[in-house]
Amino acid sequence: MKTQTIIAGLLISGASLFSSCGGNSTDAPTSTPTTSNPTSAPSKKKVPAIEFEETEFKYGEVTHGDTVSYSFRFTNTGDAPLQITNAKPSCGCTTPFFTKDPIMPGETGEIKAEFHSGKKTPGVQNKSITVSTNASDQDIQLWLKGEVIADSTETK
Repeated sequence: MKTQTIIAGLLISGASLFSSCGGNSTDAPTSTPTTSNPTSAPSKKKVPAIEFEETEFKYGEVTHGDTVSYSFRFTNTGDAPLQITNAKPSCGCTTPFFTKDPIMPGETGEIKAEFHSGKKTPGVQNKSITVSTNASDQDIQLWLKGEVIADSTETK
């Protein structure tokens, strides 16, 4: 009987402590949502993306011996740094210039192209630059198009 009295007393004491500490259901702490384990959910890999304002420049007619320069502007529309890994001209009459530094997301860059018409015979010219980047496995073609006209002092 003494044991039952002690147990009853403990229960009553515990209940009074619980109620005096605001133990009713409206004051109970709410559980906070937990974040899922990052290794269990696939995360989106950040990748660069390149978008040119234009990929073709029509320069019209130039006199044999003139140099045509044009800058192809682009933006990194991805969410990781963009790296131009190569810019290869279709022939020796065209020279590309590009930065080796990474282009950060949202930033712009350019590939400057020079066409040296003195290295070609007069006529229609379609020269390309093949651009490789870390944004894609597919290369991008930039074009310089126009016509080289013979200099009036040149003999025909």
